Formats: sequence, C-alpha cells, structure tokens
Amino acid sequence: MKPKLIIVSIAIAAMVTSAMAEEPDSVYIMPFAETHNTGRSGMKLKWSSDGENWEMLCDGRTVIRSDWGSWKTMINPCIERTADGEYLATWQISKSGQIYAQAKSENLITWERQRYFEKKKQIATKHSPIVKIGYNEMQAVINHFQ
Repeated sequence: MKPKLIIVSIAIAAMVTSAMAEEPDSVYIMPFAETHNTGRSGMKLKWSSDGENWEMLCDGRTVIRSDWGSWKTMINPCIERTADGEYLATWQISKSGQIYAQAKSENLITWERQRYFEKKKQIATKHSPIVKIGYNEMQAVINHFQ
C-alpha cells in the first residue's frame, strides 16, 4: 500500500510543479481603444506571455476612460513604465492629433487625475507600445475586474 501512496504523491508533486512552471514570471500588456466609437469606451488591455499571441485581459473591460470635455475620446493609447515603477498612460484626444491626455497609476487599476496638453514631438502617435509587467500584477488586475 505504501508504494502506491508514494507513486500517487510523486504524480501529484509532478503535476503541481508542471502547473507552476507554466506560469510566466512576467507578461506583456498592450493597450488599445476601440476605433468604431473613437475610443469613447476607454482603454482596454490585451496580454501575452510571448509578445506574439494576444488575449483580452479582464474580458475586455475598460481600465481607464477619457474624461476630456463632452467628446471623451481616446485615440492610440499607449502605456509606459516610469523610472519609479508607475504606469503612465498617454492618449490622443483630438482627431487632429494636437491634444493629448495622460494619467498615472501604480497598479493599472487606480488612476490619478488626468492632465491635458498640446502635442509634443516626443509623444508617439502611430502605435501602442508593449509593456512588460509581473505575472502577479496581471493577476491583481484580473481579480479587481472580476
């Protein structure tokens, strides 16, 4: 009887180890806004463990909405990690690309007040950069929106 118990214990340990090995240390996130409504539904996130195969994060729920005027538009959102580890979201507000908004977050859940400014040369307007975050950070975002 003891040999069977040992074999079962080894099998369970192997399954647990295998499941733990499949969790990455970090993942990539990519912000996006739906284009059919000029991003009025806000910024959503996709995630990937390899930077090539993407899945919706939090079933496509919005993580932040623009609060600019009556338009509430969000065009080409991007996120970058600041030197102090916070996330800085930047997005275009006007279709002309002259007005932008930014907001900071420590956790991609709670965002500071948005600020607005005119276009600066260093603002990326053509793509949404991909940011690498810890797997546990992603799980915290998922848990928050469930």
